[in-house]
Amino acid sequence: MSHKRNKRSIQQEMDIGENTTIQQSEGETSPSFLSSARSMVSNNKGLITAVGLTGVAAAYLLGTEHGRSMQSRIGDTMRDSFSDIRDTVSNNLTKLRSTVQDVINRFGSEAELESGSVREKLRRVV
Repeated sequence: MSHKRNKRSIQQEMDIGENTTIQQSEGETSPSFLSSARSMVSNNKGLITAVGLTGVAAAYLLGTEHGRSMQSRIGDTMRDSFSDIRDTVSNNLTKLRSTVQDVINRFGSEAELESGSVREKLRRVV
């Protein structure tokens, strides 16, 4: 089926090329450039549509009053979310550090009791 479609699109391009007369001079584009541009657009419709929709969304968010209020609400929500994530990660890293220090000190104190010397094995860096 794709072979039929490719054959049909090639035939249509040839028909378009025969029906249009393009005068070629130094400043104008050649027919091969136009046909390659036309085929590139037809082969990448999804990508071109996505880029267009992204542009429309950006224009809406930056250009309209409702878009700007929406943008500020989105920014506030993201700021709150990142703050919560940062606090959670910080608290969990603190808990992890204290747990690791307790385990090292416990094993270190057992080794010190065996050797007879008492000193702190782990230096706390804040």
